[in-house]
Amino acid sequence: MREVGRGVLLSLLALGLLCPPAMATELRTDRSKTLIPLDEIISGGPPPDGIPAIDRPVFVAPGAADAWLKPVEPVLALQVNGDA
Repeated sequence: MREVGRGVLLSLLALGLLCPPAMATELRTDRSKTLIPLDEIISGGPPPDGIPAIDRPVFVAPGAADAWLKPVEPVLALQVNGDA
């Protein structure tokens, strides 16, 4: 369940990064608490369709990933009805 929570958090973060800066002025939020002026927020990241699709993913066993995956790296795991 914790992996799903992290996935949701990462998805929300990605969505926030993909929102155009113009939308920042449309948010229903208390702008008096901002640490950065909203007009200083600029667009960034890859353009639309700038991230290639993963058409042929390569899967590795968790033990094999221990050789190169550090304990602090973010990982997304999904388990549905016992299937991972």
